Amino acid sequence: MKSVKETYEELDLHLKEASVAKIGGFRPPEDKITSWFGGQGIGSKGEVLPTYKGKEMFCLLQVKISELPVIPPELQKTKFLVVFTNREELPFDKPHGEGWEIREYESLDDLQLLPKSKEPDLIKGFPIQWNKVVDDTPDWENAWDIVDMTPINESDGEDENFFMIIIAIPELNLEGSRNVFSTVIT
Repeated sequence: MKSVKETYEELDLHLKEASVAKIGGFRPPEDKITSWFGGQGIGSKGEVLPTYKGKEMFCLLQVKISELPVIPPELQKTKFLVVFTNREELPFDKPHGEGWEIREYESLDDLQLLPKSKEPDLIKGFPIQWNKVVDDTPDWENAWDIVDMTPINESDGEDENFFMIIIAIPELNLEGSRNVFSTVIT
């Protein structure tokens, strides 16, 4: 069996680039066809807010794909996406359309603000600025799919150390580092 250090070194080989959202803290852009957390929502002409149990859902997130510094291959043809959720319950383990909905658009043409909901706002809308990270780490569950985590899991306190490393990464300022796990534990 590998050592804890060898397991962390193997995890370092699976770090990847990702887009991370900075929500608010800057002046909103004039163009509303941009990335937002919350807000009114964007759609094609004639579209309205989706509903769930007779009530309008709200826009949780909208992403202008060209703003992402790292674009996953699955989104190469998508120009804009909007995530809606209902106002009553978290729709965990429910199929698309039952309490939540994602709308994808392959063109920005004809996109506009959706009609404002009659329901009260549940969250305050903020614009998003995207930043690139080069050392995105897997979470605990996904790490098991990549590496045999048994040495960490069976070592006293190392499973807690794993979570502390994940939390500490933004504070480390390891600009360009591709050795997040092994840098922290050595």
